[in-house]
Amino acid sequence: MDYDRERRMAEARAKVALADSDWKMVAYHLFNAARMTSRMAHQAEGRTRDSLVRLAQAYEQRGDRALAKVGKGGAKDEGRAKVSQNGRQDTDVAQQDWVVSTRPDIRLDDVAGMGEMKDIIQSHIVLPMKHADVYAQYGIQPGSGVLMYGPPGTGKTFVASAIAGEVDAAFIPVEMKKVLSKWFGETEQLLGDLFEAAKSHPRSVVFFDEAEALFPKRGGSNSSVMARVVPQLLQLINGLDPNQNCIILLGATNRPWLMDEAATRPGRFGRLVFVGPPDPEARAYMIERAMRDTPVADLDYQALAERTQGYSGADLAGDRDSLCVEAKMAALKRTVDAVERAGEGDVEPEPVTMDDFEHALERIRPSIKAEDLQKFEQFREQHDKA
Repeated sequence: MDYDRERRMAEARAKVALADSDWKMVAYHLFNAARMTSRMAHQAEGRTRDSLVRLAQAYEQRGDRALAKVGKGGAKDEGRAKVSQNGRQDTDVAQQDWVVSTRPDIRLDDVAGMGEMKDIIQSHIVLPMKHADVYAQYGIQPGSGVLMYGPPGTGKTFVASAIAGEVDAAFIPVEMKKVLSKWFGETEQLLGDLFEAAKSHPRSVVFFDEAEALFPKRGGSNSSVMARVVPQLLQLINGLDPNQNCIILLGATNRPWLMDEAATRPGRFGRLVFVGPPDPEARAYMIERAMRDTPVADLDYQALAERTQGYSGADLAGDRDSLCVEAKMAALKRTVDAVERAGEGDVEPEPVTMDDFEHALERIRPSIKAEDLQKFEQFREQHDKA
């Protein structure tokens, strides 16, 4: 893309909109010009870079003045490009986007099963944060790192949210697509913003989903970006002061064998926890919970749990293409057919029955295979020996 050409076109469009007193579009095009100028600054050096940064900031200031004429709420950040001193463009990843404004309202008690895993979380994270003074008497400080690994769909993200809710902490999820940038130096700056945002809270949980993508084995990737990012991340983690900031690092991965070993050392993601498929008790709980606001008739949750070996939590009770959704759809179809036959008048909703689950079991198959579990078991054995 010719950023200079796009910049000049955006400025010209802003002038046209100004002639029509269309302040909303004036702001939109000025912010677009700022974004294009910022991209140019990425590719420049020295005084040229500094001049482009100043120009981008000037476009943004003019855009702000145009927004003021629209009124509060007008052109709400549409096309806006917040330009920092180093010339990067923060439209997609601003610091405030990292932090969830409301803390999760779920707790570890809401997590079905996983008794052993919850015991580890309680002793390793929750209790040290709730009783920091007591732990300090033994020289143990709150704030630690846990890497959850296991097959997809087993609830690792849900557990991370529950941990944040349990300790009343800000939950800060980190997604690879929001962090990695092809622009030199931008990813490093975004990571710095991330940790600064975490430090702004009395307690925070920073959750790295797909951790193997953010901490890949060094030497195994040809990406120059990752060659810089992994050391930067490790340095930021090492720089956390538990006396000043209570920050919990959580990671989740479906492929722990691809992670850089340096990331799983003590003080980083020092504790590895396997999150496997739910046991029969957990499966019964998940199915019953998924059906609690749905009309049902004589469902045998224990029998369903016995028949769903190898099903993940997502297979059982996910929002889409899950066993419970498929059973509900069968009952819903009967209800819709009854409504169409009745024409006008109220029709009682058809309850979900065991026959509906029989139909669902034929269509929804377990996603977790025995060979997958064997691979995780081999990894666990190798890690325990190391």
